Amino acid sequence: MKYVTEPELITAGKCNLQMIESGILKKKYSLKEISEILPGIIHVNAVDDFSIHFINKYGEEKYGMASEEIAAEGEKFIQRIFEPGTLEVFSEPLIQMIQEDDRSQVISFFQKVELNKNVGYKWLLTTSKILKGRNEFISVSQELSGMDGSIRAVTKLLDDNLYLRKNIKKFGSLTKREKQILKLVTRGLSTKQVAEKLFLSPQTVKTHRKNISKKLDLKRIIDWEYFVNVFEI
Repeated sequence: MKYVTEPELITAGKCNLQMIESGILKKKYSLKEISEILPGIIHVNAVDDFSIHFINKYGEEKYGMASEEIAAEGEKFIQRIFEPGTLEVFSEPLIQMIQEDDRSQVISFFQKVELNKNVGYKWLLTTSKILKGRNEFISVSQELSGMDGSIRAVTKLLDDNLYLRKNIKKFGSLTKREKQILKLVTRGLSTKQVAEKLFLSPQTVKTHRKNISKKLDLKRIIDWEYFVNVFEI
């Protein structure tokens, strides 16, 4: 089996977008016709609120909704498919492209969306450009699966980076002492052992642990461990 690599997907996405736009402008074919032939989720969004005006049949299958239903939801659909707190992160490259208003520019970026409730959130490699003569941009999205062996490392890096950006304020809210205790607890030390190591009373350590849980909104040690690893505490 031949696996598709990330650079190949980016190149293919750019070529497909340019071919779609050229064909539509020259009236060789309709958007619907060409989008059913080319691979990937192909959709057209409004530049003002990102609401989807068109999505191909493959996209309908992936999201488990008809194109008309997606269009009817408008901006709500976009807000719903992203994890809470991540839409602003993933929209940054699109906003920059729209502000620059360079109709020849083609951008590629990663985004994590919920394709459908049974599948859950998946990483997509998306390539987009603003359509000439229209207040819309067109995108081709491919799932990061079925590629070469480096895909697991890539998706883990993306997950860690997203987690870091989502929780950077929580990290900043921790005091130096709280970070020390957080690190020791995730290394397996008990409250008593942490207290002895830092020359604190067990009750003081318990209070710090309670404050850490509240600030991070994390109660399980396994979640504390992931936080410590991502932020390299």
